[in-house]
Amino acid sequence: MFDQVQCVEDCGNGYGWSIVNLGHTYELAVLKDSYICYNTNITSDVVRGSWDDMMALTERVRSL
Repeated sequence: MFDQVQCVEDCGNGYGWSIVNLGHTYELAVLKDSYICYNTNITSDVVRGSWDDMMALTERVRSL
């Protein structure tokens, strides 16, 4: 089944992320206070990619 939430995490800095499995790829949304944030230096929208891409992006969210 698609659109299953794989991971939601709060980094403790006001930011976090949500990762969704889309079947052959994943989608990450940066969260700010539990809402999708479209204005970070990481992305202005959701980002699709491999699981490795998602893990690299989560490290960037932790450093916001």
